Amino acid sequence: MSNFLNAAKHTDTKNPEPHQIAAWNWAWTLLSKKEQDEFLSIFRAGSQAAQPQKPVESKSIPSYLLLTRTKELDGRGLEKLKLSYVKNGVLSGWMIVVSGAPGAQRFRLGKDSRSGSLEPLPEGRWGIEDIQWASGRDNYSGNWGPGLGPVSTPLRYLGPGSTERAAIEIHIDSNARTSPGTAGCIGIANEGDYRKLVAWLRDSDPRDLYVDYGLGSCKLPK
Repeated sequence: MSNFLNAAKHTDTKNPEPHQIAAWNWAWTLLSKKEQDEFLSIFRAGSQAAQPQKPVESKSIPSYLLLTRTKELDGRGLEKLKLSYVKNGVLSGWMIVVSGAPGAQRFRLGKDSRSGSLEPLPEGRWGIEDIQWASGRDNYSGNWGPGLGPVSTPLRYLGPGSTERAAIEIHIDSNARTSPGTAGCIGIANEGDYRKLVAWLRDSDPRDLYVDYGLGSCKLPK
């Protein structure tokens, strides 16, 4: 009877031929209880193996920008801030930026930050809008106005709660020599760094900027 069991191991138990079914019916009566149990285990194993397996779903983390403090001053009364590009949960690049004006380097929650304060943009989640060019795409010779430079990326506050702060952008701190800092925007040091930022934005189209000063209101995606 071992030959019969061996044949069962090499039979398509999902779609058996008619002659195979007839042979099994006849042979079944000749098997002992132990052999019948062994045959059933072979048959069931074959049927389960034939079932399609549900693919394992992988959860991807969306790309985003992250702004954090270094607590180190740059010699002009501005704290160096770290702007990082996180692609699918992995740090892919970073640069040093500034925000706010000298003498107004007070870092607050969105609800506590007042319009016209000249303080850095408040902690929270910000939406990243499309890149805006003063004189056409990738033209760094234009100018949006004093202190703004040729290109700007607007931001809008998403929470938690609300803030009085508005008209916030990411732009080159183009008048840093005479008037360093910003009115609350993120100030990029130079054209080279802004080109890096543009490359990040075009790489995976991140639409969220998380500002985390350690005040407890910023929750990063997981």
